Amino acid sequence: MRKKRDECLTTKLSFGFTLMLLIAVLYPIISEIWHASDITSKKLSLIFSLISSLGILVTIIVYFWQKWDAQKTNNAIIERKICAVRNQFTHQMKINNHIVMELKSLISIILNVGKHIDIKYHLTNGYILVATKDNRFDFIFNNEYKPSAIININTENLESILKELTNLINDDALIELFSDFIIDAYDILYDSMLLSEKIVKGYEVGSLYSTADGLQKSCNSFMDKQKEIQSILFINTLH
Repeated sequence: MRKKRDECLTTKLSFGFTLMLLIAVLYPIISEIWHASDITSKKLSLIFSLISSLGILVTIIVYFWQKWDAQKTNNAIIERKICAVRNQFTHQMKINNHIVMELKSLISIILNVGKHIDIKYHLTNGYILVATKDNRFDFIFNNEYKPSAIININTENLESILKELTNLINDDALIELFSDFIIDAYDILYDSMLLSEKIVKGYEVGSLYSTADGLQKSCNSFMDKQKEIQSILFINTLH
């Protein structure tokens, strides 16, 4: 939004300069008319010059007023669009938080329980339900299965938000941050699909470690960037 501020400042400075210039031109004319002793052709000429100059001044004032009003209207439209992007990002952020929470719950069990884990799964539309249990203490008590899920992140929604931001704001740092944020989303998508495939095909638990570890790093990076983007969009101003 720096461009919008610059345009507003330029308009104000141009208007101020024009006003001062016209005052400088009109003042000697008015002064000469004021001090004239009789009505002469020169005095009438000065009066017409004054009227003409006033007409020019009114025209310039109307022009800058209309330009300022148009900028004000355009700024209001941009602000409404930015508000819509904020709402869209808030909704997507809630979904992202749920997806990452489910993934990190499963990752934690895989990395901490290891070969003692028992995994069951159920394929459904768009995601996989996973139930895990620690078998180490089955001889003492029957440990319950812990539910979790592997859900795909919707990268298309994130790219749509990035496109809107690119059109609305002039902040290269934020655009670059959001682009890296989307790259992390694709990393999560790839690693989570790979983990799902290994679980469904019954891979040994040991083969899940590297995938789970990579997925955990992607999740952490993704959430850090999401928090930073949220700070810029909601706490700091975009104007």
